[in-house]
Amino acid sequence: MGGLKTTAKRSRLGVIAGRIAVERSRDLRRLLGRRDGPMGATHRRFSLDQSVGYVNEVFDDYVNYGELGDGALAGKSILELGPGDNLGVALRLIAAGAERVVATDRFLPFRDPEQERRIYGALVAGLPPEQRDRVATAAERGQAAFGEIGIELLEETPIEDAPRILGDSRFDLIVSRAVLEHVHDLRTAFTAMDQLLRPGGRMIHKVDLRDHGMFSEGGQNALTFLTLGDRTYRWMGEESAGLPNRVLIGWYRDELAALGYESEYLVTHFAGVDDELIPAVPLDGLRPDARALAAVADVRPRLEREFRGLSDSELAISGFLVLARKPAR
Repeated sequence: MGGLKTTAKRSRLGVIAGRIAVERSRDLRRLLGRRDGPMGATHRRFSLDQSVGYVNEVFDDYVNYGELGDGALAGKSILELGPGDNLGVALRLIAAGAERVVATDRFLPFRDPEQERRIYGALVAGLPPEQRDRVATAAERGQAAFGEIGIELLEETPIEDAPRILGDSRFDLIVSRAVLEHVHDLRTAFTAMDQLLRPGGRMIHKVDLRDHGMFSEGGQNALTFLTLGDRTYRWMGEESAGLPNRVLIGWYRDELAALGYESEYLVTHFAGVDDELIPAVPLDGLRPDARALAAVADVRPRLEREFRGLSDSELAISGFLVLARKPAR
């Protein structure tokens, strides 16, 4: 079976057929109300050390790239998109001084309460004393006590619907990691975030534009997913957030400019290159990796029409951070 799966991944048609079969299986699970699917269940496959490392990495990215150290989070109200199956990032934000964190998620992922408690305990143990004191009691009691320290979870609530649920709530900061590439209607999502963000508020989003191993795991060009027609891609799972939405970095620049935001872009990944750029590299003056440019040149004759007019540099970027500030009007 493993050999057949590997062989299928080496074939463009094999990948397409396999993805369609997976998506139909997910449709059935949704109809049956099953909660054991993989969407949003990041920590399900992690060891305790891996979970703690992942949470701390996400939090550190927000703090370091967003320059949120030295008490900058004190008293802030924060909206986190796509927390998945653990609220460790929200816990760390509260420990660092935030007053309120609302975590909103499109999915209803499988949760393991005992695993969650172990993760929270390990996170708290690694905090400095003044931060530990803010969250230790709630962390020990588990998620049921998180409301007492200002953490609220909204499951099955995509960001597009969040303004209706949250009413007059406004936030100083909106953050996400590996979420926006799975949002089908990005324009509505950004309109919603703009509505929920206070004037002068900020966004920090880490966006993963890679093919999530769809073709690249089988040794195919990492940009092969940009050669598929829209109808085929929808059947493979685009609209269910099972696949990246194929919205590249230029769209984000144009959309945030249209909203009047000041924005900065830091590149984290190039197409076909496994290693992350640490630290991330500013987009201005960026020179793409030669391997990524070779991947672009190889795939360009086969690109779908909507991608053919894009520059080599834009196509070569497969991951980035966006740091944006709303006008203080």
